[in-house]
Amino acid sequence: GSIVAALLCLFQVDLKFLIAYSSIAHMGLMMSSMMNLNLMSMNGGLLMMLAHGLCSSGLFCIANIIYERLGSRSVMLMKGLINIFPSLNIWWFLLVICNMAAPPSINLVSE
Repeated sequence: GSIVAALLCLFQVDLKFLIAYSSIAHMGLMMSSMMNLNLMSMNGGLLMMLAHGLCSSGLFCIANIIYERLGSRSVMLMKGLINIFPSLNIWWFLLVICNMAAPPSINLVSE
């Protein structure tokens, strides 16, 4: 399920669907970790749940703000947002980096 959801992310043009499929991929990874029944993998799965909840809720919130301002969720129409929402783009960048499990994030430790 995680691999299929991750592959579906590559072809999404709707921002909320992209975030949702990314969430499905992370939850599949978390479930496979929890099914291992090892203490370290259980702790990693719980930490991944916490980190994913924070990152995904922030991404959905920013996607909703973008939709309210632009009237569209299409990724193709989001060119030039850095000029319109400079501070929002900083938060978007930080949340996407955390969602990708970049080095300073909790997701990296949990994965």
